[in-house]
Amino acid sequence: MKYQQINDNNRSFIEKNPELTTPFVVIDTDEVVCNWQRLKQAFSYAQCFYSLKANPANEILLTLKAQGSYFDVASIYEIEQCIALGIPGKYLHYGNTIKKYSDIQTAFKYGVQSFIFDSQMELDKLAKAAPNAKVYARMATTGQGAAWSLSEKFGGDIDSVFNLLIAAKKQGLQPWGISFHVGSQQLLAEAWKKSIAEAAQIRARLQTEGIKLHALNIGGGFPAAYQNNTPDIEVFSQTIKAALLSHGMMDLQIILEPGRYIVASAGILQSEVILVRHNEKSIHPHWVYLDVGVYNGLTESCAIILQVITHKDDCSPMMDTVLAGPTCDSVDIIAKGHTFQLPNSLTYGDRVFMLNAGAYTTSYSTVNFNGFPPLKQYFVGQYAKYK
Repeated sequence: MKYQQINDNNRSFIEKNPELTTPFVVIDTDEVVCNWQRLKQAFSYAQCFYSLKANPANEILLTLKAQGSYFDVASIYEIEQCIALGIPGKYLHYGNTIKKYSDIQTAFKYGVQSFIFDSQMELDKLAKAAPNAKVYARMATTGQGAAWSLSEKFGGDIDSVFNLLIAAKKQGLQPWGISFHVGSQQLLAEAWKKSIAEAAQIRARLQTEGIKLHALNIGGGFPAAYQNNTPDIEVFSQTIKAALLSHGMMDLQIILEPGRYIVASAGILQSEVILVRHNEKSIHPHWVYLDVGVYNGLTESCAIILQVITHKDDCSPMMDTVLAGPTCDSVDIIAKGHTFQLPNSLTYGDRVFMLNAGAYTTSYSTVNFNGFPPLKQYFVGQYAKYK
């Protein structure tokens, strides 16, 4: 049965709590630890900083803290959350290139020692607010092969990164390393090769200027298995290691910023059918409306399609179905342009489950659009004790 694809801990929670109001996500912390340990084993040559933006729940942060994780943070709010949980500032890496001056000051006071930048203005702020800090200049990438390309908003070319690191030294900062990100849900292991080669070129040029780099931050982007053809994490590790060796970069500290890979598969999103409607004027006339949608945590559905299953999948004929959310906004169509194969017998009150929903769901949920509350989250497994 398709329903059996839900792992034991999550399925047990769902079955024992039929009265819970949907929609909600259940996170298996044991799965989080399993994913973390597999990533660490594959990348034994790297240091891992969990990227909070994927899912910043305290339970997840404390689970990963117990595993020895470091953390990639993107705002002063994430920094203060970590500090409140007893995670020292020196374990945090301020990875956003866009920071308020006051936030840099506060982060530095909390003990945050490393920052990423990609512009002269950001460098000027860092030099004043965090003197002698360790800084990484960010390179741009094409984002080819990723569901979410990060190519437009961040990073500079080879000359820009070189010049920024030279300037960082002159302005009293420590030019510690180079960073890049090849895009989120990146399916091509080869995507890291070009950026590693470019980083090696910059490093060689800097050495002629008397600047020695210490680290290379190769970002995150490692994919969750939404599709059947998603490469194993070991494929990425082996390809990246080969590129690092080829360009003489293995003597540097290699940093990863995994997020999605760690938490996506740990989460199941449970929702409820509100309405079934047949619209003859639509290209796909069969519509099912759920109590979860684009504004309730499924923002990524425009690029990433979660697998949807129901209790009726094995006992009812299936048909092309458009899924939509509960709001009064016409944009609220889940995976617009895509149809799901769902039972034609679905009716209001039926439960629907979305797999691999642990990443970028609750963290993308709006606070009060149409009055709907943020997407709820529950935790199961050995590490669910963390509060």
